[in-house]
Amino acid sequence: MKKRIKTFASSSTRQLQRKKAEKQALCEQILVLQAQLDLLKRSKNTTLTGPQRAAPSRANGGAKSEWYAQAVTQFANQQHTTRALRTILQRRTVLDRVDNLYIDSEAEFGWGLPCMVTSKMNVNCNTQYGKVIEIETVTPVSCSIQEASALLWKDLKTIHEIPDKRYRYLRGSKPNSLEKNFVMKLRGQHHDIEINGTHFSRKFEEARRIVIAKADTIVLPTFGIRPAARVSSRPEDVESARDFILNGLSKMMYGCAQKTQGELIQHTLVI
Repeated sequence: MKKRIKTFASSSTRQLQRKKAEKQALCEQILVLQAQLDLLKRSKNTTLTGPQRAAPSRANGGAKSEWYAQAVTQFANQQHTTRALRTILQRRTVLDRVDNLYIDSEAEFGWGLPCMVTSKMNVNCNTQYGKVIEIETVTPVSCSIQEASALLWKDLKTIHEIPDKRYRYLRGSKPNSLEKNFVMKLRGQHHDIEINGTHFSRKFEEARRIVIAKADTIVLPTFGIRPAARVSSRPEDVESARDFILNGLSKMMYGCAQKTQGELIQHTLVI
C-alpha cells in the first residue's frame, strides 16, 4: 500500500481548485439571476396591463380592489428585487477579482512543478555583477508555511559546528532580524585563505508568503602585503582571486543549504 504524503503544495492546489469552483458557481448564479430578471420583467408588463383589462362591477368591486392592492404591493416588491438584481449583474468587479486571483496564483506559484525534493547550483553571467552562482532548493513539507518558516528561522539562530567556520557573536538588534560575525577558512589547491565576514538575515511576513532575506559581507585578509612605489594588478590575477573566493563560498553555502533542507525534511515530513 502506497502511503501518501500531505504537502503544503497539495493544500494550495486544493485552495486553487476551490476558488475555481466558486468562480464557476458565480457564473451559474448569474445565469439564474438573469433568468429571474427576465421573468420579473415579464411579470411587470403583465401587472401593468392587467388592471386596465378588468372591468370590475359593483358586486365584486370590494374583492377585486383587495386583490388589486395586493398586486400593487407585489409589484413594488418585484421592482425592488429587479433593481437589486440589476445591481448584482452589473457588478463585474466581483467576478474580475476572482479571475485575477486565479491568474495571480498561477503566476506566483509553480503549480505544475512536481512535489519532490530537489537542490541545484547554477553558474550564470550577469551584466551588472558578472559571474553569479545561484543555489535553489525545493522542499515539500507536511506543515503550514508559518511552521516551516519558524523552523528555518530557529535554524538560523542556532550556532552550528561547521568545519573551517567559527562565529564570534550572534545578535538581533531589530525584530525578525539577525546578525552574525564569523571567521571562515577557504581551502585551495596551493594555499588557504582566512576571511572575516558578517551575515545579516531578516524575515518578512506577507499575506501569502514568508521571505527570509540574507546578505553576507566579507573582508579579505591584508597580511603579506608590502608597500611599494608602484603597484599594478593584472586583470587575470584579479579574476583568479575572485573565482577562487566565489567557488569556495558557493560550495560552502551549497552544503549549508542541503543541510538545512535535510533538517527541514526531518522535522516536517510525515509518512
